[in-house]
Amino acid sequence: MNSFFKFLFLVLLTVCCSTKEDSAEPSFMEIDPEQQIRNFGPEAGYKSITVITNCAIEASSNQDWCTPTILNYSTDNLRITVKANSAMETRTAIISVSNSDTKESLSVTVHQTGIVPAISVNNTSVALRNGKLDFTLDITANVPVVFDKPEWITEKTGNIRTADNKAYAFTATPLPADIPYAKEILWCERPNRLPERRPCRCA
Repeated sequence: MNSFFKFLFLVLLTVCCSTKEDSAEPSFMEIDPEQQIRNFGPEAGYKSITVITNCAIEASSNQDWCTPTILNYSTDNLRITVKANSAMETRTAIISVSNSDTKESLSVTVHQTGIVPAISVNNTSVALRNGKLDFTLDITANVPVVFDKPEWITEKTGNIRTADNKAYAFTATPLPADIPYAKEILWCERPNRLPERRPCRCA
């Protein structure tokens, strides 16, 4: 009789364990399709999206300027951080979010626009009088600049091309005696003669 009850107990235990295993919820992972494309401006920053899941997840990026971080929250649990984009072109990164166990994965596409070129000059005209032939221009730019200038204007040595606020020094060649007056434009522009340029009239 004792053997019978032992056998019955083992059968019931096996059935209970099997039922518990069969009723375990399968792992899942979802991202709202509207959140699977994230757009950023050129500045550094971050945005968060929600990964709905009941399992451990991990994330990776195929670009070093874009970093995903898994957070221990029920919502906004995937943070996407981007570095500033100093180029003028839009760039793209792909983030892969995967189930740590099954390696099932979903992707998030990240687009980051480039900077809009901007150049400003403190003076739009320079008057050279009484033999004073040297002058400077304070230029603020978020891109490197070059100068398209008349032949009688020379850029002084030591000017360093930077995307920043900087003073650039120039000098003018004295005019021949038979030419009492000259007026031309010195252009400050981006390399390769791209559209963004600012004039300074020299006379």
